[in-house]
Amino acid sequence: MDEGVWKAAGREPRYLVEDPRFRRWFLVLGIAGPILGAVVLPNLMQPTCRGGNRTAAVATLRNLASVQAQMRTAGRVDLDGDGLPEYGTFGEMTGAAGVRTDAEGRSRGAAISPPLLSPALAWVDENGIVTKSGYAFRIFLPARGGGEAREGRAPREIRHPGGAG
Repeated sequence: MDEGVWKAAGREPRYLVEDPRFRRWFLVLGIAGPILGAVVLPNLMQPTCRGGNRTAAVATLRNLASVQAQMRTAGRVDLDGDGLPEYGTFGEMTGAAGVRTDAEGRSRGAAISPPLLSPALAWVDENGIVTKSGYAFRIFLPARGGGEAREGRAPREIRHPGGAG
């Protein structure tokens, strides 16, 4: 309000900062505000149903196990020609890549059609990791001569220190 209005009413102008109640609340919020913010805000920013992500991750793992069994039953990949089918990669099971036709994974055959796995799991990073529902998934397959081979942009072979191979 204008000062003239205050004086006409017979009162002195009071600013909000001069009000003792405001000072009290300002002091309380100034001290407790950051503490409450540090405790409450992280909980508000997280997904509301944490159990939903965990449930989705478990469902994805069960689906992966089922699809891998289908891959072996159908005999889609037999790299060493011994009649015992191998497991598939994310790219093979989603139809994003053709099935491997040699042990090094350099040549590929036709893609699986229709895909056995959701295309949401086709985005594999250079480390062979697929992220879904806040969880990271990676498939390790046996490599020639021991160790493990993993899917990714650059095919790699992983050797465990002190392990075979």
